[in-house]
Amino acid sequence: MGGVGKTTIAQKIFHDLEVVGHFHKVIWVCVSQSFNAERIMRSILEGLGENASVSGVTQILSRIQQVFKDKICLIVMDDVWSHTDVDWWTNLCSVIPKQGSCIIVTTRHEDAAIGMGVENSRIHRPKTLDDEESWCLFSKFAFPTSKGLCPEDRLEKLGKELLKKCGGLPPALKEL
Repeated sequence: MGGVGKTTIAQKIFHDLEVVGHFHKVIWVCVSQSFNAERIMRSILEGLGENASVSGVTQILSRIQQVFKDKICLIVMDDVWSHTDVDWWTNLCSVIPKQGSCIIVTTRHEDAAIGMGVENSRIHRPKTLDDEESWCLFSKFAFPTSKGLCPEDRLEKLGKELLKKCGGLPPALKEL
């Protein structure tokens, strides 16, 4: 499901100084619907600080492998849509050292993660917010000067009615 905060969670991990301190490099790759294996691998190579002027997936993979042999990296593959063409993923995983490096995949399609070989026990499934959590988050944005406390009962009633239309999705709550 879109909008429950998968990318936001990944960004928090990606920017956490304690997490980043465990890796030589942290790389963010936006995969998206307009998927292109060569573009993704070039992004990884550039994220490693390398010139991506080599051509072809095979040469790019070879260069990634050379660079990775001395580095422990965190790679975030954000917004993966498809699991049907996973050869690129298998090839990429084969050149990344298993010791110490980590790959995070965000997707709204659980079958994409499973198709990429992610173990079921490693899949995090963010949930939508319940009514109380929704009100708490909304209040922080709607009433910042009063530290999230609603100044009027009628505003609270109206706000809670509006929140029902947001379905517990944090981005929708923030936009109200």
